[in-house]
Amino acid sequence: MRVLVFGLANEDSVLPELRRRFPSIGFKKPTASEELEEEGRHIVVMDTVKGIDRVTLIDDLEVVNPGRIAGGSGMLLSLRILLKLKSIDSVKVIAVPHGYEGEDVVEEITRLLGEMLPYEE
Repeated sequence: MRVLVFGLANEDSVLPELRRRFPSIGFKKPTASEELEEEGRHIVVMDTVKGIDRVTLIDDLEVVNPGRIAGGSGMLLSLRILLKLKSIDSVKVIAVPHGYEGEDVVEEITRLLGEMLPYEE
């Protein structure tokens, strides 16, 4: 499984720990929306989302207002288009609250990723 990291306020401290805990998961920062189709039919994204109070798994992009996404609002719109065109089958967003930091965020992301591992292709 690969997780596309669009933006995290504290990613310099969070990503190394997640990579240590999940060596089989690739964490990647996409640089262009054209790369999204190359990620496969099922895409997992991690981004900061305003207006939530804990790390949450979102599997319906229609419930996420692009204005609440901190890092990848353009990528989010591209993913919505790819879903509508049936170029991809699904998107799961690991939504991290804006301003949420510390060990709690790592623990909550770890819990979600652990639950998602059977999801990988």
